[in-house]
Amino acid sequence: SRIKKLIFALPFFVTEALALLNPLIHAVFYYDENLQFHRAWGEYLIYAAAAFYFILSVTDLLFSWNAINARRRIAMSYFFLLALTGVVIQFINIDIKSELLSEALGMLGAMLAVESEDDRLDADINVYNRRAMQMDLHNILTKHETVPLIFVKVINSHMIERMTHSANVDVSSACAEYLKTVVLRYQIYHPNSTTFVLFCSNYNEEQVKELSDKISERFNGIWALGETAYVLDAVVINTMVPKDIQSVEDAFYVADTVIQPEANTDKTGIDWIMHEILERRRRDSNPCAGINRQTHFECAAL
Repeated sequence: SRIKKLIFALPFFVTEALALLNPLIHAVFYYDENLQFHRAWGEYLIYAAAAFYFILSVTDLLFSWNAINARRRIAMSYFFLLALTGVVIQFINIDIKSELLSEALGMLGAMLAVESEDDRLDADINVYNRRAMQMDLHNILTKHETVPLIFVKVINSHMIERMTHSANVDVSSACAEYLKTVVLRYQIYHPNSTTFVLFCSNYNEEQVKELSDKISERFNGIWALGETAYVLDAVVINTMVPKDIQSVEDAFYVADTVIQPEANTDKTGIDWIMHEILERRRRDSNPCAGINRQTHFECAAL
């Protein structure tokens, strides 16, 4: 929320103000007549702000612990401790200049510990790929977050390719460039050649509805590919994690299911997908469902 953002940013702005005003008020540090360096009360506030942000970082790391693999857990923990050790040493003994070195090494290690962004991108259209969607959705589910997902399924892209003699990447690129104008790039995922998924974190229900209506209107309008004008038929599906999407498999089921063109105006295609997800969950929870009475008792006994 806006209030939380303000609270979390306040220590940063206070420390920046102290540093900028230090030449005038000497609140952070000063030199005596012998050119000896001395700390002032403001520097202790800066250390307190650093401790505040460090605790927030550790809290977030622990909150995300189950979403991080073992290698990253070890690496992140090590580099957190490395940065903390250097800061504490210099705080205790100001003559040991270990703070900046430990912070630099800790930040470098943290960046190397997380996955390379290049592995997560669809290089052709510069949005996140299927693997990135799988990892990020797994993290969301593990952390029990509530996130709206908007699925945009273009159901006539292959026909457009045949008509315009273009490659699929041309159609996908045009769609991606438009989506980047309505949401941030890192919210867009491209799990297959005909589907885009938008992760709408921090969107409320009304904002999601407005966004999906806007996307529907644009996708079903006129598009230009080279010198050719064409109409894209698209189905926009609003879902919610974890209310509708309770697993990574659910999300990919929606993304990969082929919807017939008539579903664009008749929402039975969308309803059918969600119904199939519910049926699959029911079968998984009760393997004996859907069989005759006698066989059911035999199955239950097993």
